[in-house]
Amino acid sequence: MKYIITSIGLVILFLFNGCSNNVEVVLLPQDDGSVGEIVVYEDSKEVVLDKAWQKVDTNNLEKKEVLSKDVVEAEYKSLLAAMPNKVVSYRFYFKFGSAEMVGESMTKFKKAIKLIESNGIFEIDVIGYTDRAGDDAYNRKLSLQRAKKIADMLISKGVDEKIISLKYYGEANPIVPTADGVPKKVNRRVEVTLK
Repeated sequence: MKYIITSIGLVILFLFNGCSNNVEVVLLPQDDGSVGEIVVYEDSKEVVLDKAWQKVDTNNLEKKEVLSKDVVEAEYKSLLAAMPNKVVSYRFYFKFGSAEMVGESMTKFKKAIKLIESNGIFEIDVIGYTDRAGDDAYNRKLSLQRAKKIADMLISKGVDEKIISLKYYGEANPIVPTADGVPKKVNRRVEVTLK
């Protein structure tokens, strides 16, 4: 059995190797190169992996080794290919009292579409918010309009509407808390999470 484990140990992929009790564990780094650690137990023995690309075989815990990135990518190609995509989030900002995005958000939207087209995205969460400038009922309605606007734009670019989950919360969950009635650009947003 082989395991590929991210440095925080949250993603585990495995491949059964016939009837063998042999288990290989490899610790992968995060995108920024940092690593955590993982403890591998076999019977009463244990070993700590705490270096990027470090490998141990449970049949010989005394022999841990650091492989090169190229060796790991070649030897564990099928396991690495089966790993799920990383979750990517975007924030799109809106004009005051409107479901119209501000200019820089349109640039971000185009980047999101490119990512969706180039990766196997299986789920998209679209969540609308407002600032606290209007009353609660108005803000809930406006946050829904903003979320629908983004969902409709995704669908118009070929995204299957079945993978889109739409939610709206009005003025709840502000990025920057304000008093009631105070407009704040960063709170007028739709958050899109690609999974």
